[in-house]
Amino acid sequence: MNKDERQKKLNEQYHFECQCQPCIEQWPNYDQLPEGTGEKNITSTKFDEAFKHLIEGEKPSKDDLNIFEEFIAECDEQMQGNKSIKGKVYNNAQEAYKQCLNFFYHSIHIED
Repeated sequence: MNKDERQKKLNEQYHFECQCQPCIEQWPNYDQLPEGTGEKNITSTKFDEAFKHLIEGEKPSKDDLNIFEEFIAECDEQMQGNKSIKGKVYNNAQEAYKQCLNFFYHSIHIED
């Protein structure tokens, strides 16, 4: 989706003209991102397992939160100074980390 299409969609849905870096620089949408973590394809079995559990609807653990945080930090360290677009796995790691933070720090927990 080009900048004009993205701006039109955002304006119709949220009634504002977005000026964020991805919109201004016409970053790709999620479905257009490269596979993996980006230019350097960083892998982690621990991340893959924790992410699989999360998308299957399992409650995240504090260990999962740490796994996501460490994976993101490892990616950032290895891609330091790299201005290229990050891939789907990197994006997934960020989203999983946010979900865990929300689960542990912004949710009401009901005991079974």
